[in-house]
Amino acid sequence: AYDALAAGPQATTVLNTADEWLVEAFLKGQIRFTDIPRLLDRVLSQLPSQTGLPNLADINDLHQWTLQQLQALH
Repeated sequence: AYDALAAGPQATTVLNTADEWLVEAFLKGQIRFTDIPRLLDRVLSQLPSQTGLPNLADINDLHQWTLQQLQALH
């Protein structure tokens, strides 16, 4: 979380989306608890670099991008 905060608002948006998805997957028994930080790191490492503050459309795009990345990993 600290690394995402340092990386900027796009990374924190991805972190939030990914964390929600991964916790739900864990609660459904689809992944192990210990998979959560590893998969968070993988998704965050794939985030294209962006600058500036995201607008609402950017946040929606990041949300959808994150879900696609997680589904590809899972």
